[in-house]
Amino acid sequence: MDGDLVTATPEEALAEPGAIEALLIGTTTQEWNFILGDLTTAPGADAVRQGMANLGYTAEDLDTYLTDLGSGNPGHALAQALSDRTFRRPARRVADTAARAGILTHTYQFAWSAPHFGAAHCADLPFVFDHLDAPQAPGLLGPDAPQQLAERMHTALVRFAHGDSPGWSAYTTDERRTMVFDHDSHERTDGLARTPDNLKKHP
Repeated sequence: MDGDLVTATPEEALAEPGAIEALLIGTTTQEWNFILGDLTTAPGADAVRQGMANLGYTAEDLDTYLTDLGSGNPGHALAQALSDRTFRRPARRVADTAARAGILTHTYQFAWSAPHFGAAHCADLPFVFDHLDAPQAPGLLGPDAPQQLAERMHTALVRFAHGDSPGWSAYTTDERRTMVFDHDSHERTDGLARTPDNLKKHP
């Protein structure tokens, strides 16, 4: 914020009723998990606990993540916590702020998992723009990325850009309905707070 062009945080700006007509916000489910690299060999528990603490999470949070992820590898918990702390939790806060201000809000999670890469940062972009035939897309997504999902996601976002409903329930702070874009796309309650495996289950 420079006090001239940018005078408020997104949350502060969106807290003002009528700041914008509508908001659509979402993330991939595993935005930055890949930052920690190959976690086939579990990192030391002390290092993971310190990493969690650096993100503002407790030892109890670590246990909760391991349970929710169904994993005995603490590195998996730290990787998901990194994505949640950096992308998903802030998106949820912004959506809450906009919805409380009466701004029509929709949220989504991109959960389709690319081979060897997961639902990572930028994995959604060829789907957003319906360009699975882009030269670099197969290297990122593999050879069998679902065209039907690209068409569905692209259509939804274009509809929203034209002032229409993207095709799923508006977000409220009571239910936090979220569209999960995957092989079997569906709505979930509080999708921005669920672990990737939980998102794949039907409501």
